[in-house]
Amino acid sequence: MSVFLTKAGGITSTSANTLANWAKNEAFAATIELASLTFVNTRIELINGENPKTMGIGVKDTAKVGTLIEKIARLNSFSAWVREGIKAKEQLLRDLDDLDVEDYAELKGIDMPKVPDYPEAVQVADVIAEMDVKKRNNYLRLEAFAATYGKYVHSTSDSTGAVARARNELVERIARPTKVEGSGRDSVLYSYTPSVPMEEVDAMFNALQMTQRSYEQQLNAIKYNIESEVNKRNANVQSEYNNALAAYRAEMKALREALHEYKIKERERIGRLKIVVPNELEEIYEYLNSLGKEK
Repeated sequence: MSVFLTKAGGITSTSANTLANWAKNEAFAATIELASLTFVNTRIELINGENPKTMGIGVKDTAKVGTLIEKIARLNSFSAWVREGIKAKEQLLRDLDDLDVEDYAELKGIDMPKVPDYPEAVQVADVIAEMDVKKRNNYLRLEAFAATYGKYVHSTSDSTGAVARARNELVERIARPTKVEGSGRDSVLYSYTPSVPMEEVDAMFNALQMTQRSYEQQLNAIKYNIESEVNKRNANVQSEYNNALAAYRAEMKALREALHEYKIKERERIGRLKIVVPNELEEIYEYLNSLGKEK
């Protein structure tokens, strides 16, 4: 606590301010008296000796000068002390207003609640990385087989697999078994015949497609399970984060409420503090206090 303030005894800030103002007025009056200080008596008269008049009387008791200066000094000393006391009390209130949650937690030795870190989302790669040797190999094998069969069997708008292309070519040549290029004696006749029956090619093509679909179905089933696991884990992670965030907010709310209550009580405590009147200032305090009683 500041040396200017006390729980018992002392004077209120209002009284201190009033007394400081009275001290200022008293000091001003004494200052005016000193400003007119003179050690010379002044008398004027006409040369003919008529109507002499005394215009000013100098100080006869020199001790009064020191008394006035001492009075001003004591009054200023009292004013300086009580105004510092008022400032000290006002500073306590300003410090209290500036006190935030972190300051309060440190003051009370409370660990500040920590904001939970937003978790990283679980990725497909994370689940795949946890597979054992057998499952991981099966996953990669299905990927490779599905991709390889798809490459040669499928026919898309961008590309045609080798098997699909050869089958399409066979269908075309069966429909148009001959082709002529050139003209006249330079003409060239091309004749086309199947190297294997169309039925055998279709059977092979359909079998390859079924095999390719089988690999894709197996691979998609694993991918579906992986996605399900990813979604499940992310839901759990999000739930844990939401719970942690709710707990953090609850702790912060409780801390802010505690700070609010603390400020109310501290403001009341500070309001009850009085300004100390040192023994050395007791006499001048009594003098100023008596002025108030006279009024």
